[in-house]
Amino acid sequence: MRLARIATTALLLLIGGCQLIPERGLQQVVYPAPAAAYPDCRADNDPRFAFRKRVLFTRLGIRDRHQLRGLHGIETAYAKALSARLDRDSYHPVSLGSRALQTHGAIDLQGKRLSKASLIANLGRQHRAQFVVGGEIIDMAQQQSRGYYSNSFRQLPLLGNYASDPERMIVIRIDVYDASSGLLIDQETFRAWSKDSADLKPLHTLMGERFMHTALGVAMNGVLEQQNEYISTLLSCMPLQTEVERMAGSEHGVLSAGAAQGLRPGDSFKVFRPTRLAGTGKRNISQRPVGRMVLNEVYAEHALGTLESDTGATLRQGDLVRVW
Repeated sequence: MRLARIATTALLLLIGGCQLIPERGLQQVVYPAPAAAYPDCRADNDPRFAFRKRVLFTRLGIRDRHQLRGLHGIETAYAKALSARLDRDSYHPVSLGSRALQTHGAIDLQGKRLSKASLIANLGRQHRAQFVVGGEIIDMAQQQSRGYYSNSFRQLPLLGNYASDPERMIVIRIDVYDASSGLLIDQETFRAWSKDSADLKPLHTLMGERFMHTALGVAMNGVLEQQNEYISTLLSCMPLQTEVERMAGSEHGVLSAGAAQGLRPGDSFKVFRPTRLAGTGKRNISQRPVGRMVLNEVYAEHALGTLESDTGATLRQGDLVRVW
């Protein structure tokens, strides 16, 4: 009887083109990362990029919640793990895992439903962020093994343990927004797959140290690294931008950034005024230069500056302040 089973197994392998039995143990595949929309500008070599841009990470959306069985809360834990990867020498990440970029039920002070751009701009202003990162878990469902003869393997006592573990597909889209306007800068989708069953325990803390050593955790770690590189490269060439949060007298303005972003007394920035055209609602569609602001005092999260302008323009609340 045992010889007959071995002979049957050999015959199946020959018919299937000598398809190899999947190796046991941790298995994961992470597909190559997509090219970033903007080239790497080697920001570390230019002092203009020395300021730490504040990036707000929100909870990921979920396309199909039924796919997340055994991974309750992954949309929040994943966003926190992604924000923790961002280089703190160049960026100031802020995790807001309890909030997603969904406009359902969100209204403004007039009782009107908020658009996504308005929601992002409000979040950016509330948390003093320059960029907002969101996204969606498109797929994280368990599937049967990839082997063509996996169903036949499962019927064989000698090979059943090789084909019984399911695979989990991982497809996550990352969206990066400009917090000032609420407009989408770029988005990319990242994919991976992994073996997922025997080494994933209910007691593992989601995205914790033990979880990240499972087959699924190893695959997610690879995706996180690609997404971190993508976000860092995308935002590296963009200058630090903040806004005049409020006025302090007729000549001084208080910025929504400070020493935490690397600002120092004496720093000089360009000032721009957002302008709107009739019929465009609240969306800023252009900016005109106003002058330069020189910082007089810098605190942890705020800075006080004075406008220097050749045209006699005055500073206003809501003016944008950029490195260049």
